[in-house]
Amino acid sequence: MRIFKRWLYNIIAFGKRYFLRKAMLQNGAGAPPVFVVTGFPRSGTSVTAALLNALGVFFGEPNTLRGGDRHNPGGYFENREIASITMALLRQAYDVNASILKARGLFSLAARAFTRRRMVRLVAYFNRRGGAWGFKAIPARFLRFSFYFWGPYLPCKPKIVAVYRHPISASCSYKKMKGDQFFFPDIIRRWTDYHESLFYYLSQYQAFLIKYEDITNAEKQDAILARLHAFVGQGERATLNGVVRCERSGTHEESAWLKAYYPLPERTKEILAELD
Repeated sequence: MRIFKRWLYNIIAFGKRYFLRKAMLQNGAGAPPVFVVTGFPRSGTSVTAALLNALGVFFGEPNTLRGGDRHNPGGYFENREIASITMALLRQAYDVNASILKARGLFSLAARAFTRRRMVRLVAYFNRRGGAWGFKAIPARFLRFSFYFWGPYLPCKPKIVAVYRHPISASCSYKKMKGDQFFFPDIIRRWTDYHESLFYYLSQYQAFLIKYEDITNAEKQDAILARLHAFVGQGERATLNGVVRCERSGTHEESAWLKAYYPLPERTKEILAELD
């Protein structure tokens, strides 16, 4: 029995090396650029992905993307297959809360081998299209997981397009969407933790950082869109016109009151100042 188990473990380890090598051979020279859109929920990741999509960055066929709803009528640009694969990899991890993302145990290792096969096939599908492609790394914790799981199989080092929003505005919008299942100070804490980890990825990858309040400001929008077009390096600048609407959200009055009276933690203030 012990010999049989060892034989199975060797087969699984060989499969991991095989899929990794297969991905490297599929990518090769001249691989298309990959963009990762990230941000805290309700911070403008969907409209940021829509901007990239207008410049020709492919996020998936319409029937593979999460559709719109009353909170986000324009759609979320979240590829359901990428989300499904990432969630499967998380389920197969030994202990996500302790950041032990490797699979342990014969069943989890075997299941991850099949999930890895799905991943390689999906990356190959995006690469065969020949143009730039991307995906959204959300919820917020998916940013770290996405680079851990997907990074070795991507055709090149990805570029990050990150968007951030004032913590009170983002938290008000998130609470309005989710209802009372989340305590407001807890959302602020999650905002703080996420953006603290974001600094690492902004320093390690070629990145473009957008402030949501600026891109929805009519006076600042044009300059930001021009710089985003230059960063992406493809498409027509004119296609970005009209993608972002300069209007107030339904949570503006509540967030304005909270900004005046709610005391943000010092750590949150420091991170927001650094982002600005």
